[in-house]
Amino acid sequence: MSSCSNERAQALQRGRLAARRRTTPFFVLIMVVAAVVGVAAILCLDGSQAFSLSPSVVPKVSARTTSLARLVLAAEGASAAAKPTLSGCRQDLQALCKTQPRVGYHFRKFLQEQGSTYQGYQLFKVPEATVQQFLALHARGALEQFEVASADALAKLDAVKDDDAFAYWQWHETIVQEAFGTKRPDGVPAQVVHKFLETFQAGGFERVDMGSDSQVAEVRAFQKTKGGSGHDIWREFCRSHRGQENNFDPKSWPAEHLRRFLDKSKASA
Repeated sequence: MSSCSNERAQALQRGRLAARRRTTPFFVLIMVVAAVVGVAAILCLDGSQAFSLSPSVVPKVSARTTSLARLVLAAEGASAAAKPTLSGCRQDLQALCKTQPRVGYHFRKFLQEQGSTYQGYQLFKVPEATVQQFLALHARGALEQFEVASADALAKLDAVKDDDAFAYWQWHETIVQEAFGTKRPDGVPAQVVHKFLETFQAGGFERVDMGSDSQVAEVRAFQKTKGGSGHDIWREFCRSHRGQENNFDPKSWPAEHLRRFLDKSKASA
């Protein structure tokens, strides 16, 4: 009798152990999945907000309505989007601008005369028909020809811009007014370069305070934040100022502009 009882007890124990062995892997799998989901939730909520969505978050939401917040969204969208592909005629125009600097000036002038809202650097946005019309004018030689500055004058301009950050900034402001925003000095009428040099050397431009070393350092540090999107945010800020679209060096920006950028970047942090 005792022997039978022992056998039944041993059989029952073996059954429990087998059931436990079958259950344990499934239980472990559930725990692993739960842990992964938990970590993902923390990352999505940016860590610090994962455990407490306090009222202090509300001001940050309202900050998204600021102009810098819009730049953040634009920069993030630009980073995520694929680089635009130029059509055949746009590629032809781009090649012409590289080999014939005057073409860039002519094209920007043509856009303005057409009442276009696009800038020269936004070539991928310009309607293809507009580009084709311009190329046809160029092929017929119907565009106004002009003399460009001499190599000596261009060298003087480069020296002035290299020596004085304000001169670099002011040159970009000048070409918006005098050369439709054409960046290359060897692609604008000679009188634009000569007039700039004469006015600058005579102290005819109202000087502004350029960014301090600390401001420049802060902007450069910001460009390395936000997982790299800080760099794109700064570039979007630059492109929002006509004439300074390719001026990405904070050292070449006035202190007032850098202060405004830094204030907004801190407000949206």
